[in-house]
Amino acid sequence: MKDSTEETRNLNAKSQRRQGMSEEHSTPPDRDASTAGLGVSSEEETKWQSETAQCIIRAAARVFSDQGYSGATTRAIAAEAGVNEVTLFRHFGSKKNLMLAVINQRSVLPGVGTALASQLTGDYRQDLLRIGTHFLSRTSERRNEILMTLFEAQRLPEIRDIIAEVPLRQQKALGQYLRHQIERGVVRDMDPELAAQAFFGMFFAYATSYLMLAGPEGPQIPLETVAALFVDIFVEGTVKSEAEPNAPHAKD
Repeated sequence: MKDSTEETRNLNAKSQRRQGMSEEHSTPPDRDASTAGLGVSSEEETKWQSETAQCIIRAAARVFSDQGYSGATTRAIAAEAGVNEVTLFRHFGSKKNLMLAVINQRSVLPGVGTALASQLTGDYRQDLLRIGTHFLSRTSERRNEILMTLFEAQRLPEIRDIIAEVPLRQQKALGQYLRHQIERGVVRDMDPELAAQAFFGMFFAYATSYLMLAGPEGPQIPLETVAALFVDIFVEGTVKSEAEPNAPHAKD
């Protein structure tokens, strides 16, 4: 009787696992419908906020970083997270969706959208300094994961397309902020989204050259110092001069 019960449990577990794995190959088109530019539906994004899902995402980030997307298995990720594979598939449905969750929360331009949405005060220099410092610090913290994501993007078109959306969304958000500053008379008349691209370009070039590729061997300059220099250069080139009409002083 005991053997029969154990066999039934094993069969049920295998059935659930097959069902979860089949979802990886039969995801309906609207499952990956994007609401945030990352191929993630709002329903999935909500489901990924649970404690178990967050544990799996953190484990996946570590395994993807060590083994790459192709080399990582859902079994290894589940073991790293301390859950079984059935639980992983119940939360994410496929390895691709799990990769999307990692990118969504630990993206190439991490946390800038949150900073733009909730932490800005209208003080032009201080707002840009907050964004730049946040970008550099998070990029430094997530160096290995970002490098893995960029590497995998060269081989996997679906991941490349997703990642390409990230800087475009961030540039658009900063462009809206700059447009508001232009309307206030703080910033001179210019293309706000092109200016946003120039701003992020400075920080991304530094992050790529020194934080991600050079690593510990790179120059040991405090990130706050780097951010302050870049922001000062950008502000100097964009702030409306006193000679121009309706030009308030940019706060220090």
